Amino acid sequence: MDSRSLEIRFESVGGLGAHAAAEALASAAVLKLGLNGSAFPSCVPERKGACVRSCVRLAPPGQALRGSGELQAADAIVVFHVGLLRDPATFAGLRKDGTLIYAAPAKSVPDELAALPATARVIRVDAYGIAAKQKCEASGVLLGALCAAFPLLRETGFARDAKECEELSGLGEHEGDLPPVSEPNGEPRLGSSIWNDLSVARSGSLPSFNRERCIHCAMCEIVCPDLCLVWEEGEKGGRFQRELTGVDYRYCKGCLRCVETCPASAMLKKAETPGLAERFAVPLFPDLVE
Repeated sequence: MDSRSLEIRFESVGGLGAHAAAEALASAAVLKLGLNGSAFPSCVPERKGACVRSCVRLAPPGQALRGSGELQAADAIVVFHVGLLRDPATFAGLRKDGTLIYAAPAKSVPDELAALPATARVIRVDAYGIAAKQKCEASGVLLGALCAAFPLLRETGFARDAKECEELSGLGEHEGDLPPVSEPNGEPRLGSSIWNDLSVARSGSLPSFNRERCIHCAMCEIVCPDLCLVWEEGEKGGRFQRELTGVDYRYCKGCLRCVETCPASAMLKKAETPGLAERFAVPLFPDLVE
C-alpha cells in the first residue's frame, strides 16, 4: 500500500447492511492486514428506506487517521441499489482512477454512468440474484466484490470469485476526478434531508392522488413518515384553509400508509411504471431543488 490512504464509500438504502459491511471491512483491515482503519456513517441510524452512506478509510501502519468527516473524494464507491445512480451525489468525488461497483442484474447499464470519469473502472455484480441463490446477504456479496477488485483487500477473507463480477468499459465521459456535489453557487452541498431521494425504496407501488375526491382532512399527513405531501395554504371566505395538491414522489418510500388511512379513497395504490412518478409529482421545494 502506498503512503496515501484508501478511501471507500458505501452508498445504500437503509436496511441493506451498508453500515455493517463498512465496519466489517475496517475491522478486518486492522486485525488481519495490520492497517490503520476506520469506518463511520454519514448519518446516525440506518433507517429503513432512507438513503444512507458509510465511509471507510484505510492507511499504512505508520500513518495516523484523523477525523471522521464525510469523504469528499473516493478511490472506490459501492452502490447497493441501482436506483441511487439517478442522484449525482452517489458517485460525486470519484477519482479518475477510482472504481465504481454497483448492484444490478446482467445487462443493466444505466445512462447515468456516462457521468463517470472516462478512466474509472466500473464493475457490475448481480448481488441480489447471487444472494437469493446462495441464501446469503447481498451486502456480503458486494463487500466480497470490493475485496476481489483490490489486491490489498483479498486477504481480509471477504473476497469472492471474480467470475461473479463483470467489468464494464467505455461508459464514462468525464475528464479527470469528479467534483463533490455542490450547490448552484459552487459551495459544497450542506447536509440536509432536502437532498434525499427516497424513491429508490419503493417496491413497485406508489400512492396515486385524486384531488376531486380529497376532503383535505390531513389524515394522510398524520401517518406519512416522510412528509412528502404538498399542501397549498390560503384564505377562502375569510377563513384560513389548507388543501392537498399532490405528492412529491422524490421523498415517497411507497409505504402506502396514506392509502390505508384515507377516508375518501383519494389515495389509491397504483403500480409504478417508468416515468409515472415524474409525470404526476408535485414539488415540495420548487425553489430549492432542481
